[in-house]
Amino acid sequence: MESVTATPATATDTPSLRRDLLLLGTVAAVAILGRLPALGAWWTLDDWGLLARAAGWEAGTTEWPARWLSQHLWWRLVWPVFGLDSAAHAVLRLLLHGASAVLVVRIGARAGLGSGGRYLAGLLFAATPLAFTPLYWAAGVQELLAVVCALAAVERWLAPGPRNSFAAGLWTLASILAKEPGLGLPVFLALLALGGVRHRRGSGTGPAVWTLLVFLTLVVFCESWLVAQHFATGADDTYRTGGPALMVANLTTFGWWLVSPGPILASRITWTMSSAGGALFLLWAAWAGWCWRRGDRVPATLLLAAVLALGPALPLRQQIRPYLALLPAAALVLALGRAVPRRWSPRPVVVLLLAVTAAIWSFGGMRVRLDNRNEMGFPADPVVRATSLSWQSTRLMRDLPWPAGTDHDRTLVLLQIPVDPGAARAAEEAGENRVEPTELHLTVGGDRGPRFAVGEDVEVRWANALYAAPAEALVLCEYGEGFRIWGPTTNAVLYAALTDVGLGQYARARHHLIRAAGLSDENVAFMWDEGQMIVPLSLVLERKESFVDWTVGLLAQGHSAQEVGGLQDIFFNLLSVATGRDLDEVTAGSRVMGTDAAADSVGPDHPDDS
Repeated sequence: MESVTATPATATDTPSLRRDLLLLGTVAAVAILGRLPALGAWWTLDDWGLLARAAGWEAGTTEWPARWLSQHLWWRLVWPVFGLDSAAHAVLRLLLHGASAVLVVRIGARAGLGSGGRYLAGLLFAATPLAFTPLYWAAGVQELLAVVCALAAVERWLAPGPRNSFAAGLWTLASILAKEPGLGLPVFLALLALGGVRHRRGSGTGPAVWTLLVFLTLVVFCESWLVAQHFATGADDTYRTGGPALMVANLTTFGWWLVSPGPILASRITWTMSSAGGALFLLWAAWAGWCWRRGDRVPATLLLAAVLALGPALPLRQQIRPYLALLPAAALVLALGRAVPRRWSPRPVVVLLLAVTAAIWSFGGMRVRLDNRNEMGFPADPVVRATSLSWQSTRLMRDLPWPAGTDHDRTLVLLQIPVDPGAARAAEEAGENRVEPTELHLTVGGDRGPRFAVGEDVEVRWANALYAAPAEALVLCEYGEGFRIWGPTTNAVLYAALTDVGLGQYARARHHLIRAAGLSDENVAFMWDEGQMIVPLSLVLERKESFVDWTVGLLAQGHSAQEVGGLQDIFFNLLSVATGRDLDEVTAGSRVMGTDAAADSVGPDHPDDS
């Protein structure tokens, strides 16, 4: 059989680690030092679930899980050592990326690339903008593990000897169990074996090798089934899939991301970008065909590797992200390195100059992504924005002013007030424990992030109302950029009532005013801070008369004058505190009924009464 390369690198002419030590060390340094801004990352989104499972707060699945290595084993190993130290976890991700860049150089050496070509390939991979999200986002370790294990598998497969065949099999197994980019590895390794690589390198393609490949193929089928069970792919699900036309479109999208120098990668792909992405693969295929006819199969082999690595993501309709092309990027940079003349060997000064350039580009790209803002002034990158929200929210929760006497019995209520009539109706129908998966709710991992922030002994609950919240609970109210501290329930229900009036949700305001009266012995005390409101006070004042008229209308529905007078009395007193005006000025022009009723005359009522 023909070799994969026109001039294969055998066991004797593959550069040794010692010979390539300068190149390998420089590439590793660029991969790590250029990404140091990732050390400022914090936990967000899926991170909290992974941490909660590692900490033993949540039981893992009773069935064999998908992504066992990256979602389970990895976290069981690192959690006891590093805990919530996000910087330490980030260092591990940097080391994984550095190892991947080094492996790119070693694969280039075994594929017959010259020293200059494999060095450039390593630098390009070290500095690729596709690595930003996996390095900055703790859950991105799944991608990094799949990539480094896949590259290690290929590097060992290209090395001579039966021991390396076994090592390649172990690395392949690890990549498959880390994430989906490694699912095509058994096919790729089998094609390399059929192409004569292992025969030319003295390892043979005997029964043991093929048995190993058959076993790995069975593992791929099992893991694919587990992934399909774990990530729902139905018509209405996040991971729903499409047909061949969608796969081609996604391939061109990935093509554009692969050729984009960054640092900001387009989230909306235009026809021009898509065409450029498609042109990448067409030109790559044409070049591979030209090289094939000349006896050089490396470009075609690398093209196949890129497509196989992208394969699991191509059918997805929604979850298409640039970082999913990180492993294919290794194939692309190796192909570019193959185009560099083998005789070119950069001098030390050139090696240093290229390294400094790559490090500056990589570091600067990280800073640009972190500092980039959208038109509203928030971080433009979704993971950076989620990380920022999560950091601000959990930092706030770490230093909360807990009410006195609650040291051993604390409850934290995270209030999510429905801001539109549709959400309010849904909340009323489903009960006060129903919450929407808002951006803030997702970034703090529901109740997981808050539990890590305030301690495992604190009960954390999300709610859309305070009708049944414990009186001694501390309440934080969600708004677009974080949480407002509304204090204990006795105070928070008053904030909630004013907010409900401002939003025109008068029935909710009534329930909260009734709860306030029920929690008070005689006088309803209100600790007011306008900066803690999530709606403008002016909006509450605009709807004052409308709300008062609505309370009067309760009389026609069978409610007592005492209740109506009590509701109005509490409401007007709240407005007096909030505006700094005296009560006569606040009530002027309103249809006041029984304002002399004491606040405590409004007794407990059923929240479902209208």
